[in-house]
Amino acid sequence: MLTSVRVLLGGSRFCDLPSFKAIRVEVLETLEMREMTHGWTVEMVVKAARADLRIAQVSINYRPRLAGRSKVSGTVRGSLRAAWTMVTCAARCARWTPPSVPMAEAA
Repeated sequence: MLTSVRVLLGGSRFCDLPSFKAIRVEVLETLEMREMTHGWTVEMVVKAARADLRIAQVSINYRPRLAGRSKVSGTVRGSLRAAWTMVTCAARCARWTPPSVPMAEAA
């Protein structure tokens, strides 16, 4: 699935979708975010790439889950649903056109 996102990003070098994101609120508003589920991160990354925003991936340490089970990766159904949402979101966002206001001014 991540390969399809890489293709839509024009070959951007991501090894994972970010769990932690940092973006200026003014810039986020220009991305016209719509996704409310598993595709939110995909939408943000694809639109940011299409708007020629600087995107950096910074490694962070994760700790193991202390309790419970993931609703997404804990079941085949949850994993398939999340994957479908992310791929279709990436395809939809690949057609998005940034606003005519230069993003450099928004940043």
